[in-house]
Amino acid sequence: MRTCRFITLGLALTASATALAADPAQKEPVPTKADRSVKTKADELPKSGVNIARKKGGWVNVEGSGARVVVKFFDAEKKPVPPDVERGLARFNYTAKNDVRAPLHREGDTLVTPGIVRAPHVFRVILTLLASGATDAEETLTFKYP
Repeated sequence: MRTCRFITLGLALTASATALAADPAQKEPVPTKADRSVKTKADELPKSGVNIARKKGGWVNVEGSGARVVVKFFDAEKKPVPPDVERGLARFNYTAKNDVRAPLHREGDTLVTPGIVRAPHVFRVILTLLASGATDAEETLTFKYP
């Protein structure tokens, strides 16, 4: 007799739980067309390399790519922009080797060095950016890579 009561009670609880789970009032509302507005993804700086804030606003991303160093430019909203400088100079201070100096020249929307940067890519960088026709440094950035 008692087992019959437990089975009946178990069936009643299961039925009520199933009915509550299937209740349409508890479901998530379906988003309307107004809610489906396209969310603009915030622009992000690249994860590779080193990101440095510039004094004039904006960002610079410096990445070692093989035997070259590539410098990319970003505005304050972290969107890629063409460089506002024409050329530059990079000086790499290795811990156990002699310093290496490399010119930076434009290649598309980046500044790149020739293929003279030796591995391992662990060094201190002094990056000097020069405007076209200028003899004085427009901006100097010093940082440790990586």
